[in-house]
Amino acid sequence: MSYAMIGAAGQEDAAQTVSGDMRTLSAGQLRMLGMARVAYLTGLRAGDGTIEYAIHGADGGTVAILEDLAAALELVDRLGVTLVPVH
Repeated sequence: MSYAMIGAAGQEDAAQTVSGDMRTLSAGQLRMLGMARVAYLTGLRAGDGTIEYAIHGADGGTVAILEDLAAALELVDRLGVTLVPVH
């Protein structure tokens, strides 16, 4: 089975194409498979005590910080990514 790697810009730059068993993927290759597809949300307490919501990409990098949960969820939807639970 073949998997196209998605670049940071969301384009299929064909920097790598992985063939074979997914169990043989390196940590970096596995991270890249999910970069443009999954995200997770965290709640943050701002300096003034309000709660803000951060959207993080599969690599843990912050994509956006919003003051409203509904706005954060709308942005996730517009980005076309799937929220995944983390613990």
